[in-house]
Amino acid sequence: MSSPPSPSRRRFLGHCAATAAVAVVAPWVPVRAWAEANGGAVRELRLHNVHTQESGLFDFRRHGVQVPAVLARLQHFFRDFRTGQEHPLDPALYDLLHEVAVTIDRDPEFEVICGYRSPATNAALRSRSTHSGVAQNSLHLTGRAVDIRMPGVDVRQLRNVGWELQRGGVGLYTASQFVHLDTGRVRQWGA
Repeated sequence: MSSPPSPSRRRFLGHCAATAAVAVVAPWVPVRAWAEANGGAVRELRLHNVHTQESGLFDFRRHGVQVPAVLARLQHFFRDFRTGQEHPLDPALYDLLHEVAVTIDRDPEFEVICGYRSPATNAALRSRSTHSGVAQNSLHLTGRAVDIRMPGVDVRQLRNVGWELQRGGVGLYTASQFVHLDTGRVRQWGA
């Protein structure tokens, strides 16, 4: 009959198990982002819409739970500024923006160029130029995409972090100085 492990052996085995769990569960997530995502009590975004000039602080997640009233405010904030139409955005976008900021080690502050885009707006933008970069089936139409900047952060760095996180599509628009992030399939474009 074998004896139970000694207290020091238990601590050692427990430490090994915890280390292995972190390595297996999240090997691609930066340590700081993983620790913040799993221990942060509040997730918030400070946003400024460059078209409406609206700004706000949105604490969209508290103690790991989405806040419905704040999600409703975000839906209004990310509306199609041309038509006023609203559509809910994928809450994973808010988490993605927060994780981008944590990975860059900056406050989660963003300038918003575009969130939801109505079908009429999308068609109008597409008709302006065949080289506009506006997709016929844009994820902006379904609330799964945002175009953003981060004050004080080069758009190439912002794109690179978005790509490293591998959460969806990442597009770089250097002429207009913004980055597109979405929760679609993982892909990238732009130079």
